[in-house]
Amino acid sequence: MSGIFDDRVSTEINYLACVAIGLNIANNVAQTIYTSARRTTADFSLVAVALWVLSSILWIIYGIALQNIILIISSSVSATTAVVIILFMTNPTKKTKSDRI
Repeated sequence: MSGIFDDRVSTEINYLACVAIGLNIANNVAQTIYTSARRTTADFSLVAVALWVLSSILWIIYGIALQNIILIISSSVSATTAVVIILFMTNPTKKTKSDRI
């Protein structure tokens, strides 16, 4: 197995995995845009987002071990999204909704 498809499972399962990964990427991009536009991270837990980063890094390592490009890309997008959210959360000059009123 290498690249996009896993020859240990059916073609249908490979396509299902591609759809799931595409949805994961779309969700992460949408979350980043939403957070950036709102300029607030009040709804996020720093511990939860830190676990998100750790989980994504572990998935990247697993994807590298499997040589699965699609898993590496998806996990990288997820890790990047979580890091961007942490940067928003820890930015001392960030504006919250109450600051803008």
